[in-house]
Amino acid sequence: MDRFRYLVVEGPIGAGKTSLARRLAARLSADLVLEQPEENPFLARFYQDMARFALPTQLFFLFQRVRMLEPLAQPDMFGRPAIGDFLLDKDPLFARLTLSPDELALYQKIYDALRPRAAAPDLVIYLQAQPATLLERVRRLRRRLRARHQRRIPGDARRGLCALFLPLRCGAAADRQFGEPQLRRARRRFRAAGVQDARHEEPARVLQPRLMRVVHDVASLRRALAELGPVAFVPTMGSLHAGHLSLVRLARRHAAAVVASIFVNRLQFLPGEDFERYPRTLERDRELLAAEGTALVFAPDERVLYPVPQTYLVRPPPIAEALEGRFRPGFFHGVATVVLKLLNCVQPAAAVFGKKDYQQLVIVRDMVRQFDLPIEIVAGETVREPDGLAMSSRNAYLGPAERAEAPRLYRTLMEVAAARLAGEGAMAALTRAGWQPDYVEVRRRGDLALPQPADRERVVLGAARLGGTRLIDSVEF
Repeated sequence: MDRFRYLVVEGPIGAGKTSLARRLAARLSADLVLEQPEENPFLARFYQDMARFALPTQLFFLFQRVRMLEPLAQPDMFGRPAIGDFLLDKDPLFARLTLSPDELALYQKIYDALRPRAAAPDLVIYLQAQPATLLERVRRLRRRLRARHQRRIPGDARRGLCALFLPLRCGAAADRQFGEPQLRRARRRFRAAGVQDARHEEPARVLQPRLMRVVHDVASLRRALAELGPVAFVPTMGSLHAGHLSLVRLARRHAAAVVASIFVNRLQFLPGEDFERYPRTLERDRELLAAEGTALVFAPDERVLYPVPQTYLVRPPPIAEALEGRFRPGFFHGVATVVLKLLNCVQPAAAVFGKKDYQQLVIVRDMVRQFDLPIEIVAGETVREPDGLAMSSRNAYLGPAERAEAPRLYRTLMEVAAARLAGEGAMAALTRAGWQPDYVEVRRRGDLALPQPADRERVVLGAARLGGTRLIDSVEF
């Protein structure tokens, strides 16, 4: 236990996670962090009117749990370990089941803002038991639920709750919903043995460490991936910031395990660009990814991805020669080539790319579609500083005066999106402010073609140099 400051006991309803958490806390002299549904003032009304009270009920639970976990995120070498009986990362699952689309969008924004403040467990213990044991415990729990709320819950609402929660927590597909490999293996064992009933409970026996692994070669990567099942992938060049971490959190919504890569790709740097001085902060990046619950990091050396000169290159479509490609010829050849190599190495179910590099997102999405890769490309929103500057690893190059001026690019793009400036006027405004603009152009979102009058979904993209730093940004409208 000396290696773990925060441990969570998880499992399906009725598996005894709270009982085990209490026993472990007593044995290890640890603090308890337990679910406290009785403190939620909206819960009783949620039972009566789910449609009306789902959002306040879910938000109360979220605020309550973040408040409980926030102290554990603070480093304290003399603090006692803590043991909990809930996993905060499962909260969005229940939100998706109970909230309307608009409510869910609001909930997700609040969750994404609060999640970094709460501690991530160092270890998760997943409990399992024979199906008959779980079902019997669920029946007992259901009887207690009926007894407690019989006078306050209309029959239709009570039946709706049972239809919602019981199949989710105990049905044959629970392992797919929660991504618990122990339940998958247990289900296969039950089927093989033809188990229909059980007289005795199996002891809880599977520890699943949530310690992040870091691998540096393709063979080790594939061995590690074989243990994870379907994954979501976040490729990066390192020097991580809050924008990258938001992509990791978004990836967690698309697979039970997240894999990130850290690789500064020489192929996408032109001669004279900043390949040699690009920030490389592997140790710090590892700590940030571990705090976000990343399962695996692939950090290859250049000789791993390019053991011989890369003479085979992906040639993107003509749009790659416009916008960024006009000022960085060959850039997207290098981007598309390394992305295809990484996707082939990781073979994820989903891959997440940020909208800040909008042209890259469009090209990668089209490449995956045309090569028939079975990968969902997920777009992550641009994360900005409080003054509007898009977060970027290259922001570190800015001096104090340049940093104060840098948000002008975003404000200028917003003016174009609001039709208060045209592209040429935006370029002139940036030039007057001391910038060296490369382009400010409005394009169609889907394929970055020039928009037609009937095209409603547009994006304005811009790139400009401020001092020695080149910044890019985009705004959808």
